[in-house]
Amino acid sequence: MSNKISIVIPCHNMAEYIRETIASVKAQTSDNWECIIVDDGSWDKSWKFIEEATKDDIRFAAYRTENRGVAAARNFGILNATGRYVLALDADDCLTPDAIAEFTQGWIDNPGATLLVPMIERYGPNVHQIQDRKWGGYRELLCKCTPTNSSCFRRYDWGRVGGYRSETMYEDWEFWIRLLYKNDYVVNIPKVLIKYRVHEDSRWHKAVLRHKEELDIIRRLNPLVFGEKQDISDIPRDDTVLVVIPYLSSGAQGRELELAVKGWKKHFKEKHEIVIVGDFDKNVEKALVFDHVTFIECPQIPIVPGQYRPHLDHVHKFRKVRETFPRSKGFIYTCDDIYAVADFTLREVLVPKMPVRGFFFGISHSFGGVPDWSSDKQKTGELCFRAKLPVRNWVCHMPVYYEWERLLDMYDRYNCDRISYIAENIYFNEKYPDEIDAFDEAEFHDEVKTEKLNLRPIGSVIWISNSIGGWSKELEEILDKYYDE
Repeated sequence: MSNKISIVIPCHNMAEYIRETIASVKAQTSDNWECIIVDDGSWDKSWKFIEEATKDDIRFAAYRTENRGVAAARNFGILNATGRYVLALDADDCLTPDAIAEFTQGWIDNPGATLLVPMIERYGPNVHQIQDRKWGGYRELLCKCTPTNSSCFRRYDWGRVGGYRSETMYEDWEFWIRLLYKNDYVVNIPKVLIKYRVHEDSRWHKAVLRHKEELDIIRRLNPLVFGEKQDISDIPRDDTVLVVIPYLSSGAQGRELELAVKGWKKHFKEKHEIVIVGDFDKNVEKALVFDHVTFIECPQIPIVPGQYRPHLDHVHKFRKVRETFPRSKGFIYTCDDIYAVADFTLREVLVPKMPVRGFFFGISHSFGGVPDWSSDKQKTGELCFRAKLPVRNWVCHMPVYYEWERLLDMYDRYNCDRISYIAENIYFNEKYPDEIDAFDEAEFHDEVKTEKLNLRPIGSVIWISNSIGGWSKELEEILDKYYDE
């Protein structure tokens, strides 16, 4: 998926304005958009005008639904969108010709932002006003709705917080409160991009007339924010490195999780927080006695009964981490059977990993045949081969640093929520395109053959693994004694 912006327009009895709104979309100087229009049970000529205006234009998709309200119509439109970003546009408002170009550049300049907020031009009978909706922080948002409803956000974040809610007429304000909760990186675009039509029939005008009642509804919908046990603290995590360990208790062989945490605590010389994401057992209990260890409960989720797809399960677990730490820029992914034996910093983790050129490891299955998740691995291999890129098999058992923006973009483009692929292969081929010829493959294989343990193949030995040939109780005792010294 590219950085395409999905313009979503809910429409209910807006025949007087909808053609002008569609014309403003067609007039964009940038072609980085698609437009989804949802006719929310109109009984005027809205649907007729929508069909006429979008006929034979593949950039538009038009749907007609029963009348369920603007929040449901927006959600329906976003659900059918394919863009990475969403711009919600009312059927009586218009875009300036450079709106999509400016939003696109805004995301390029601010890849970590949660919301882009433009200036708006309010116009109507006896009204003409330029408004700069400058962001004043999350606490101000709890008192007044600063962002315009036509601000731009990620489609992923819409799904993360559950979309728009129909209970209140202030559906956009209530949505911003959840979207920006502990994740309030808002960027103002200092340019008018939205022409906001003011008229007495507008939904916002009707909501203002019952402001107190609508605000009470918002408060009831968000007890964590407005309740007695308020939690609106904004914990900065930009200088804290997340270390994520996916864990599956049914696959545990020894005290690997506890030892892995000990290794990171002893040798990782960065401010960090260890995140264990998986199911709970005695190993997790032992690991949680350390400071700065967070557990996110996420048992394995089979796609169909009795079928486990490990790499797709990791996609699901990483999504859970994103929901818990929305402000983090990235994270280190490591395994519970990788143990640090020397001091290191983030720099060592960022070193490109060893490619295995022209060869793809097969997978055996104890019950005969090939498990379903191996087909995703095969697709990854074929994808890399077609692009004349190596398969980076060794990366899967070494600590890897992922940038959220790059990872989420890859999830979108390769539909990783349904087809797992092997994330490390594609990710690192794209991240280090100039590094793939920098390794001596023959020398690497000779080194591996001479080692009893699976050592990190690049640079000095920092990590060792206890996963070769089953769990070694002897190595467990050596590591236990070493970490406790």
